[in-house]
Parts: sequence; C-alpha cells; structure tokens
Amino acid sequence: MTSLHLPVDVALVAPGRREGGAGEPAPHQVPPPDDLESTGRLLLTVEEAARRLGIGRTLMYGYVQSGELKSIRIGRCRRVTPEDLAAFVQDLRLRSA
Repeated sequence: MTSLHLPVDVALVAPGRREGGAGEPAPHQVPPPDDLESTGRLLLTVEEAARRLGIGRTLMYGYVQSGELKSIRIGRCRRVTPEDLAAFVQDLRLRSA
C-alpha cells in the first residue's frame, strides 16, 4: 500500500497547538491594542500593563508576584494602576543608572 502525500503549507500548520497557533490566521478579525491613555480607565490588566512596556505576560506577573510592581486584587482579578506602572518604570530607571 502506498501512502498519499498531500502538499502542506507549513506556514499555516502549527503542530501541537489548538486553534490559533503560530502562523495560523485568526478565525476572526483581531482588534488592534487600544490606546489605554484615551480610554480613561483607572485600572489595567497585567496583560495590558505588559503590552504597554513591551514585555511578556510571564515576566510582568513575576514583577507583580515579587512585589516590585504594586497591584490591586479585585475578586480573582489582578489590576495595575497607570501611576504604579509609571512608578515601576521610574524605579527601574533609577536602578539602572
């Protein structure tokens, strides 16, 4: 018995991932990150704060867990104020100088 070889576009296949893996187009239109300054919200999610700094979510949660970045717990959610985020960046700047 011969095996059937079908052409596979490697750019669209993401082995080991379920829906939406690397290189796979999103099934819906993905909105651009909103301008957090213009929304007027008092609190940011940890993911939004990480996106603002251009770092990964895991690294940002590490800063929160270590206490380097102040955060607020609301129910099961963790939030960061823009002021605490700015203070965190200022502290990093002072430490690296």
